This record gives sequence, structure tokens and C-alpha cells, in this order.
Amino acid sequence: MLRERLADLEAQGVEGDELTRREREMDDATLLRLKIYRSLGVDIEADETGNFHKAVIRNSRKGDVHVVNIDPKFSRFFYSNYFWSTMQG
Repeated sequence: MLRERLADLEAQGVEGDELTRREREMDDATLLRLKIYRSLGVDIEADETGNFHKAVIRNSRKGDVHVVNIDPKFSRFFYSNYFWSTMQG
């Protein structure tokens, strides 16, 4: 039983199985997006289900901080325009 498990782990390699690699790649893309947003002054918070529900937008030039509750009744286009205009001041 242990030999079978060892053989299975060796076959997967250091990167893990295909499912693990795909999950990690998806996580990497999400982390990259969040890092970009954060560098622009936008922090996005997720709820317990993983959906994004709140954004904190900072405008360092004006010293402003805006907290935005994200509501699904508004489009992503609306929020992107709102975030951008808030960051521009």
C-alpha cells in the first residue's frame, strides 16, 4: 500500500497531479489580479463564499479613502468606471 502511494506521488512529480496544477494556475492568476489592483490603490475583500463584496479605494494624491460595497445588480463595467474615476480624483 505504501509502495503504491509512493509510486503515485513519484508519477505526479514535484508539481503534483494535473488537477493540482490547474488549481494553482487559477490561483496564480487571481493573485496577480489582486496584486495589480492593490498597486493601483484598490483592495478587494472576499466573503466566506469567495465572492468579492467590498472594495477599498485609496487616492494617495488627495488622501481619500472610499469603501464600496459591491452589489451584483450593478455591472462590472459600472464598477470599473467608478473605481477608475475615484482613483483619478
